[in-house]
Order: sequence, then structure tokens, then C-alpha cells
Amino acid sequence: MNWNGNIVVRSHFKGIAKDYIFRHKSFFRESFVLTDHEGTELLMMKPQIKWRQMNYEFQITTTDVFGTNVNKNILLMNSLLCANYYLSMSAQV
Repeated sequence: MNWNGNIVVRSHFKGIAKDYIFRHKSFFRESFVLTDHEGTELLMMKPQIKWRQMNYEFQITTTDVFGTNVNKNILLMNSLLCANYYLSMSAQV
């Protein structure tokens, strides 16, 4: 996590390094966005808390650019981990 509160994800798929930025999009309507290093939005996640189970359910919206990515499954799992990390860190404050 950097000073802006963004999580920087660096991948090395097939020896090619790429940076992705996972950030908190808004405060009142909690949502997260994964962008590439150029700022192109790849996916958006909206968490919804399930009070009975005390966990989150995510609504995930992807773009066409994300759909063409060969490693989209790994990026999706990594985004879920980043969202859970961010939510758990903000709950402890």
C-alpha cells in the first residue's frame, strides 16, 4: 500500500513486468477499482456486507479490456484479496 492508500500490484507474467493499481474509489458508496499503469479501468468491485455471516459479498463489473487479458483470472483473485485486505485494515481503525 502506498501513501495515497492505493495498493500497487506488480505482475511478472511470462517475464514481462506490469503494474496495476487497486484503489478505493469513493467513500460514501464504497467501491474499488483496478486500473493498469496507464489509468485504464479494468474492473470495479462493490462490497456489500452480510451481517449474519459477518463477511462481504462483491458485485464485480469488468470492462472489455479486462476480458481480453490472458491472466484475468489471476488478476480477479488478486483484486478480491486486495479488497479484503483494504476492508480488514479499515475495520481495525
